[in-house]
Amino acid sequence: MMNSTRLRTHKDLDVWNKAMELASQIYSLTAQFPKEELYGLTLQTRRSAISIPSNIAEGAARNSKKEFIHFLHVALGSIAELETQLLLARNIGFLSETSPFDRIDKVRMMLDGLIRFIKKKPLTDHAYRITSHHRGRYLPQRHQAPRALDQERAQDETRCVDADARHGRIRSCSQSESHIRERWAHRSADRRKQPNGEKVVNEKVYNAARRLQELGAKVDEVSLPMHTVGPAIWTPIGVEGLTQTMMWGDGYGLSRSDLYSVSLMDFHRNWRHRANELSETTKLFLMLGTYILNQHGSRYYGKAMNIARRLTAAYDRVLTDHDLLLMPTTPMKATPLPGRQASREEYIQRALEMIGNTAPFDVTHHPAMSVPCGMVDGLPVGMMLVGKHFDEPTIYRAAQAFEKSGDWKKM
Repeated sequence: MMNSTRLRTHKDLDVWNKAMELASQIYSLTAQFPKEELYGLTLQTRRSAISIPSNIAEGAARNSKKEFIHFLHVALGSIAELETQLLLARNIGFLSETSPFDRIDKVRMMLDGLIRFIKKKPLTDHAYRITSHHRGRYLPQRHQAPRALDQERAQDETRCVDADARHGRIRSCSQSESHIRERWAHRSADRRKQPNGEKVVNEKVYNAARRLQELGAKVDEVSLPMHTVGPAIWTPIGVEGLTQTMMWGDGYGLSRSDLYSVSLMDFHRNWRHRANELSETTKLFLMLGTYILNQHGSRYYGKAMNIARRLTAAYDRVLTDHDLLLMPTTPMKATPLPGRQASREEYIQRALEMIGNTAPFDVTHHPAMSVPCGMVDGLPVGMMLVGKHFDEPTIYRAAQAFEKSGDWKKM
């Protein structure tokens, strides 16, 4: 199953090495497919093959046994996709070899065995998380799975948090006491870090943080420099994702395991006959995404996805010692809608200027919630709470405590 009793990185997993060999073979085989299939069956087959070792690696680098198993199941789904695509290639005469099917069966069995093994064995005995980056090489660091943070007390609505003393957290409170005692992280979004940040918005969010502190939360200010490059990491993912999934993929794209509404896909496909009615931002993303795909393939999308792992690790490092991150949902209050005669540049600026804090979490998939925390010039200001993966209950408890503390419109 593994090369040693302690797994240092995903590279120590036999199944990851076998999946890499399978992906390399798929690249060689698909190189013989017809050129007209370069962005069709060739591209989809290679993506499925790449997805298998990639998801194994990502699962091994995650924070918990539950996440590891989740990504191993995603890898199993990619194996099913790859097998289907290869069967189709064989049926239409693109493929004659049978060796990839033998390798697929081998990797599938190894994944099944690894999932069973992990379910029986504590993750802390064998899992490590990539946490730091130095001179272009990742350094693995031991990570122990966090304790469960939420339990329900019987007989009443009391909620409490069993916090890890090693991380300096405190056992929290009941709702009936109207306060919350969890450790928080508060991130400043001042004008020096966000050029379009409004001072009055930041002050409202600072006041919200102080209110949480008065309710019993411990609030620290932390530095997350990589947060400011999150929108740049999101851009290739957002542009190419929109282009290939929402537009050319008729709203669904490919390689999904959920239900496809073909009637909706047929209806959505008609945008091709009414493209001039699309919004300015959709036109821009569609043209840019199509140009990048034609000129460079999915290289920049893949590069952004790889870098996104570092962004995820940066948030996870802070969330190791804190329960939540707190920041403005948008760096400015709501801006006026562009007029009918507004320029294309104004339309695009208005659409994208407010996503500096939210876009990074579209990439890292940390759960987040916007909670109104005040008014500026008759417009609401939002405080965004960001939590650990699979720990939405902590966000809900904090949001409820803040909401019960007073009328946000008067804060």
